[in-house]
Amino acid sequence: MRVPLSRQARTRRRATPWYEADGGARLAADQARVAASDYRSLAFRIDQKERRCVLEGDLVFGSQSGIRTPVAVRILFPHEYPRLEPVAYDAGTRFVHDADGHFVSDEHNDGRCCLWLNWESGWSPEDPDALLRFLDQVAVFFHRQLVFEAGGRTRWPGPERGHGADGYYEFLREALSVDDASLRSLLPALEQFGSFRRYGMCPCGSRRPYRECHFERIAEIVHRVGRWELERRIARWRRAGYPGLSSGTHPVDQECGVGAEQPRDS
Repeated sequence: MRVPLSRQARTRRRATPWYEADGGARLAADQARVAASDYRSLAFRIDQKERRCVLEGDLVFGSQSGIRTPVAVRILFPHEYPRLEPVAYDAGTRFVHDADGHFVSDEHNDGRCCLWLNWESGWSPEDPDALLRFLDQVAVFFHRQLVFEAGGRTRWPGPERGHGADGYYEFLREALSVDDASLRSLLPALEQFGSFRRYGMCPCGSRRPYRECHFERIAEIVHRVGRWELERRIARWRRAGYPGLSSGTHPVDQECGVGAEQPRDS
């Protein structure tokens, strides 16, 4: 018997939140690790009404002159945590929230940080230290924000991706080692990986058989990103008339990304 949509919605709302699953084991483990780390100034808070868990407080950055700069941060855990990674926010509106500073530029303007492209995330749900590794990258991000601000916001002090669709184009171009024209020729192979002809010539224009040219690299990208995600994003680009890598922020993709590195001493 088909379950009514209203009942399905109520069932989803009654689902056990991640922080209560298995007797709260994951929450307790994360709390213990954070309390024993350099991020002990951050505290977990559970909003029972919204059924959400957040980690919030100040990250304090010191300088050689002894000046200490607190930055208020909020880490929001999605309902699907730890399968999905947390989201970081500039909780105190300390910085300018625009794409140049690698914040999500949309109608909400809520200070959501663009830490990296989704496709390049190093999040691993099985890693017991995944949250600490994530916080390391958040600390690097906000340290760079301070440097970026001190330098007049002229140049981001670290590796970065282009804004919106440009960043994903850059990722594909680098992963396939091709230029823009060849990447556009390879988009059908990325979109139709399961059905794309494997025994013809490679569409990149190399005049080599596809299986001996870009097939393996495309297979690696599909395995990493997911076939559905590739199809969805490329379809969005086509609908928006996105011709290739260009300058500026494109409304079809709000994400931007910065490079993930090991944290440095302030």
